[in-house]
Amino acid sequence: MTLSHLHEYNPRTSDYWRSPIGIAHRIEMLSQSFTYQIVNNSLMFYGYSAGITRVRWATNPGASKTGPCDYCDSQNGRIYRKGQFLPPLPAHNKCVCGWELMFDPKEIPSYIV
Repeated sequence: MTLSHLHEYNPRTSDYWRSPIGIAHRIEMLSQSFTYQIVNNSLMFYGYSAGITRVRWATNPGASKTGPCDYCDSQNGRIYRKGQFLPPLPAHNKCVCGWELMFDPKEIPSYIV
């Protein structure tokens, strides 16, 4: 099922979300959110086991038609230390942001450089 007929429905009404197109739209949004959650959590698990010291919030402007939202754009490049509270990603529906792992340059093994 494609979402080409979204213009026929008003997404702000409850009838939209009960329609077949609305249900397909919601399923698409949830599957994208869950996929990004799995990718980001797996990346964090790998990073912590590999010895990362920091992570950086990274937007992915090319992945969406409208680019990052205002909130994600304001968070872009923000660095968090290991052990510090991390906000959950994705931050909202259709969010395409992710974490970039930041290793301490002194701790990178010589065979990787």
